[in-house]
Amino acid sequence: AVENSSLHREVARLRRRLHAVTPGGLVGRSRAMEGVFDLMERVAPTSVPVLVTGETGTGKELVSRAIHDLSARRRKGFVPVSCATVPEHIMESLLFGHVRGAFTGAVDTRKGLFEHAPGGTILLDEVDTLGYDVQAKLLRVLEERTIRRIGDRHDIPVDFRLISASNKDLGEEVDKRNFREDLFFRLSTFPIALPPLRERSDDIPLLAVHFRDRFAAETGMDPLSIHECCMEWLVEYSWPGNVRELKNTIERATLLSMDGSRITCESLKHLREDRASISWTRPLSEAWSLERLEEEYLRAVMKSTGGHKGRAAEHLGIDRRTLYRKLGDLDGRAAASESGELPDHTLPGMLY
Repeated sequence: AVENSSLHREVARLRRRLHAVTPGGLVGRSRAMEGVFDLMERVAPTSVPVLVTGETGTGKELVSRAIHDLSARRRKGFVPVSCATVPEHIMESLLFGHVRGAFTGAVDTRKGLFEHAPGGTILLDEVDTLGYDVQAKLLRVLEERTIRRIGDRHDIPVDFRLISASNKDLGEEVDKRNFREDLFFRLSTFPIALPPLRERSDDIPLLAVHFRDRFAAETGMDPLSIHECCMEWLVEYSWPGNVRELKNTIERATLLSMDGSRITCESLKHLREDRASISWTRPLSEAWSLERLEEEYLRAVMKSTGGHKGRAAEHLGIDRRTLYRKLGDLDGRAAASESGELPDHTLPGMLY
């Protein structure tokens, strides 16, 4: 069984390298996404809860749907729920259902989503927004595999696979007492962290071509070519809105370039303007030295990787020993700044 499972994952990896697309419509060949794909394939055949985390626009719902498509539940329903868009007083009824007369306005008995997806998968997107009462009842459902409609006295067995998604650190939400610790442990049985687009820049050309072709097919037009200079601009941009922003940018650029045969740099000029205003206005106006520029960039990389030194070193193109030395130098300058020996711009507590 172990050999068969290993062979299955190896075949899947080879297919990804050839086609660069997973069943869920995810695109990528970067090392970061290869790790995500491998985790998806490992957890898909099971029924354990999965917690998908990542910044807004990184594709958490796509990953969740791909896990469902790779599982034995793929012929059953996939039910996504945006917890942030449902008022708290309605969420309980939406998930668990209610009986007639359970509350004002309950004129008939209704099933909840857990009953509407027998044998399928339920995605609770932005699960961190659930109220404490609903969290307690969700924990009971996960532990007992039964639900009780509002106003009912009987438990109803349910069969489902739960995937949760959040753009927040649920561990921090637990520390802030915004989220139940026991529920957090149940939901995070198998966590999958999606990298932001800025950490998988190798995938940007693939994604750009993918979105261009898909938009052309949807609109019935011929795909426009993307000039090499334009592709460089796409790769260099930081993409705060991640994959969703890239998709919207390609669609907009296609519409602005419809009178020609290729996407023009003019249609992407806002990327350069944003980059110039965000990245260089302050350093130029304050006349930063090269040393300070390196310090600030090092801080930004450490922050973007969540303090992960391995990913930071890879992003910077240096080995870990060099990174440790640079961080040590910064700590030394920060300590000196506290004693008044250095300018105020070198502040402690910014690296980890």
